[in-house]
Amino acid sequence: MSRKTKLLIGAFAVVVMLISIWGTYKHISENFVYHDENHILVSTTGERMIAPDFTVFDIEREETTLSEHLGKKTVVSFWATWCTPCKLMLSNFNKVYKEMGNDVEFMMINLTDGMDETIEVASKHVKNSRLKVPVYYDLSYSAAHSYHVETLPLTIFIDENGYISNIHQGYLDKEQIEDYISSISNI
Repeated sequence: MSRKTKLLIGAFAVVVMLISIWGTYKHISENFVYHDENHILVSTTGERMIAPDFTVFDIEREETTLSEHLGKKTVVSFWATWCTPCKLMLSNFNKVYKEMGNDVEFMMINLTDGMDETIEVASKHVKNSRLKVPVYYDLSYSAAHSYHVETLPLTIFIDENGYISNIHQGYLDKEQIEDYISSISNI
């Protein structure tokens, strides 16, 4: 491949990436606003939003969707092993899961790009950390795109009927996780 062709492909990739970033920014800025210093994102319209469905994979590479996990309070958290706050937060989710696991559905979604983040790297972290909280792998970034994930960690709290109750961008300690879960309601 010639240098000119490589440059054109690279330029095209940059343009596509910029369009994607702009689309994500536009969606977030039009539909959500930061509520306070705790980085809580809330709907700008005040209307409840149905949680977008997505497909992810378990460690055995079996498919599952968000909609299969709805019916009770659900927590979806996006993370990666290169994100230190994410790894610290996973242990907090693990503690809450051990206490509430039967009453709340947990989906810890690893952003698995296959290069920087692989199933092997992420599952090794899960095993070494002795995590019991359910971990899933977003191999095609379909879940990340559904929620316009720009930074990690990002956690979505969903009610029993599939509506987004809260979205939190950033680290959560154990008490904050418990508070968010207890505040999930079916208005």
